[in-house]
Amino acid sequence: MKTRILILCLLSACSAYAQSTADSTDLYRESSVSELFGIGEKTYNKAARGTTSFRGHWNGVRLGFMNFAKLAPETEAADLNINHSLSMQFNLVKREISLSKKQNFGIVTGLGLEYQRFRFQDNNITFHKTDGQTLPTEVRTLHTDAREIRKSSFKNLYLTIPVLLEVQIPKNAAPAKRMFLSAGVMAGIRMHSKTKIVYQDNQNDTMKKKQKGNFNVLPVKADAVVQIGYRHVTLWGSYTLTRLFKKSSLPDLNVYTVGFGFSI
Repeated sequence: MKTRILILCLLSACSAYAQSTADSTDLYRESSVSELFGIGEKTYNKAARGTTSFRGHWNGVRLGFMNFAKLAPETEAADLNINHSLSMQFNLVKREISLSKKQNFGIVTGLGLEYQRFRFQDNNITFHKTDGQTLPTEVRTLHTDAREIRKSSFKNLYLTIPVLLEVQIPKNAAPAKRMFLSAGVMAGIRMHSKTKIVYQDNQNDTMKKKQKGNFNVLPVKADAVVQIGYRHVTLWGSYTLTRLFKKSSLPDLNVYTVGFGFSI
């Protein structure tokens, strides 16, 4: 009888110890899972904020006035009206890499769109592709019914990818109170080109003529870019290192642009 009671006591003690161990294990597991969720949340928040407090200046809207750097005798007719020859940039995506402990120097890149509209001093001029060559051409030779020509323009659309080095000063100031200066290269991939002519015909009807094509425009361009600014306001300039048209067409036509913009 005493032996039976002793065995029952031992079994009860073992059961209580096992239950205590299980509760302790469950508590440890719950604690471990909680810690893992905490680590994961901190990692996500850090990734969401980015690993750097360096904030470059690229995304936003830019407006610039364009002109050709030099005109050859064959291209004198393509003299631009700089007041109406515009570059409009919509910089949509921005990424930056810090290169300094003060978070005031780094690399800025991203994605954007650039819309170019070239307007000529002489409305009677347009770019026209004939026999594989693109040349300045009189509108009236293409549209003999044109009595009064109101507008003549040439347009391009590019996907843009910049790689800029940016420095912000003074380095000890808060990021929002620093001036910035950046310079680098912006690549452009041509997506679309067209001409547009608006004129009145002999019956005083307004005619709008559009022509789409590649016009021998290079499929890829490269611009040297410089910009300076404070907070959200930017002054910028660019020079196209590549020619506008392929060598089989016009002599070198390099575009330069000066303008302003707003960053977001």
